[in-house]
Amino acid sequence: MDAASRENAAIGLQVVGIAVDNAANVSKYLKSVQIGYTVLIAEGSAIGLMRALGNPSGVLPFSVTVDGAGRLRQRKLGAYSAQELRSDLAALLR
Repeated sequence: MDAASRENAAIGLQVVGIAVDNAANVSKYLKSVQIGYTVLIAEGSAIGLMRALGNPSGVLPFSVTVDGAGRLRQRKLGAYSAQELRSDLAALLR
């Protein structure tokens, strides 16, 4: 996600992470990794958001893509491979 964020920033792609964990754990984690995109801390409220976005069982990781008009375009349960992410973003950014 971080590489995709950096590689596509010039064309308007914005990546936002939403953390399910508590603020202390998220802060500790963010100090140990290089992430250049915004990470929001939602704690338990993220579970309701995931369900509303089409993930009723709360499986992680869970990703959605939203277009420039705010429309939900894709949902992805599980981790993205680099190729899957490139393919989904190319379709979104056309």
